[in-house]
Amino acid sequence: MAIHRRCVPARVRRGATSFDWRACVLGCGLAGVNNADWYAAFLAAAPDVRALSVESDAHTTVPCSARTAARRA
Repeated sequence: MAIHRRCVPARVRRGATSFDWRACVLGCGLAGVNNADWYAAFLAAAPDVRALSVESDAHTTVPCSARTAARRA
């Protein structure tokens, strides 16, 4: 998983000796999350985390785009 490939080296640089998904809280904006089969497949493949929020990318993109536009102004 791409998140895992990024998190492990970052934790090692900070002195951690291991990576435990159960200590993580993830928020994901995913295209197709409104499709029940895709949503179920994502949840089945998701790591065992402390908390997981899965929303449509339409909900997560708009606030990020607004912040980017504000920084450019």
